[in-house]
Amino acid sequence: MRCKPVLPNKSSVFIHWIVRRTQGARATQGKRIRRHTRRTNGGFSLIEILIVLALIGLLVGAVSVGVFKSKSVGDKKIARVQLHEIEGAAAKSMLATEGRCPASLDALAEEGWLRKSPKDPWGTPMTFACPGTHVGEGVDVSSAGPDRRLGTDDDLNSWE
Repeated sequence: MRCKPVLPNKSSVFIHWIVRRTQGARATQGKRIRRHTRRTNGGFSLIEILIVLALIGLLVGAVSVGVFKSKSVGDKKIARVQLHEIEGAAAKSMLATEGRCPASLDALAEEGWLRKSPKDPWGTPMTFACPGTHVGEGVDVSSAGPDRRLGTDDDLNSWE
């Protein structure tokens, strides 16, 4: 039963408050009072996991750009070294055969001046011309470069 004071004053409001409190206590007597509190199990929420995954993805993307750029620079350096190695092997062969040009890269490999007929880092065979047209009595060796087509701007040549 609820009390409704006729004239609201401080004492009637206080009495009304006491009555409400005691009715609530009687209603929960013998029952367990459940408080809704957030559990803290130490786990992560889905949003936190997604944010971490996004940050990891950004880091991997940034690192991979640098790695691929370094790889392309390294491939060009390897191709240049191969060009000069073939040029040197051809010069040794010409000295050993009294100035006669080797017929091809395969001939240099068969004579033992090269381990095998080399391919550039992009998998295309090197182009070999003896005697060369760009260098006096030497050889011209070319690599097709990253685009794998001869005659484009990215070709690597022994005379450059």
